[in-house]
Amino acid sequence: MRISKLAVLVLLAVFIISLIVLAPARLIYRFLPENSLVQLSNLSGSIWRGNAQQVIYQNQNLGNLDWRLKPTALLTAKLGSHFTLRHPDYQAEGNLKAGSDNLLILNNTTVKISADRLPLEGIASAVKANGVVNADIESLTLRDQKIDQIKARINWKDASISAPVELELGEVIVDAEGENGNINALIKSSASSQLDIDGKVALDPAMQYRADIKIKSKPDTPEEVTNMLPLLGQKDSDGAVRLISNGVVPR
Repeated sequence: MRISKLAVLVLLAVFIISLIVLAPARLIYRFLPENSLVQLSNLSGSIWRGNAQQVIYQNQNLGNLDWRLKPTALLTAKLGSHFTLRHPDYQAEGNLKAGSDNLLILNNTTVKISADRLPLEGIASAVKANGVVNADIESLTLRDQKIDQIKARINWKDASISAPVELELGEVIVDAEGENGNINALIKSSASSQLDIDGKVALDPAMQYRADIKIKSKPDTPEEVTNMLPLLGQKDSDGAVRLISNGVVPR
């Protein structure tokens, strides 16, 4: 009896899927280059559904990682998975795809992180941020550690800074959108905030940014808070303190 080509392909596909489902997660070590920016330790489970007790990125511990590969990963050139990352200072959950040329794509991902853990060095080194930052990332594409595309909303709750002055900012909302490395982020305070914050941060393909942000007191802003604003920067013609800065986003 002759076996059809279709039957052979089906049997081969079932065999490959079985290998992926049953193969131990520790086999991943063989595919990570020695000079990889990402290192995984104490792997358990399978390649299909596994756990890494530690994820090390550029010598920093990102926390505990759980992953579950998506069936579509077998049909495309990109490795796709659902992941959960847990760390005492932050947590993240969503969908991740990885491809060649150091390509990473996040979809429908949520991130929660303490504001004082944000990598602000070089962007606002004189500012000490407090509060909690929640990010809802509809889509984010990273290529060679640079932002190529993004659509996300970021809520900084109980926002405050304790340096160079102590200042309660309330809730700050950031809407970021762009593609081909040209990203614009609009920054606004919520209606319940003590201060009126309005600004924009522009990012170019070389990861150079320019920030232009205005902070203005409201009629019900406490007097001591209003008096602190000039310590942040020079007052504009409308009474708002305008903060302008530019530089390169650290990677």
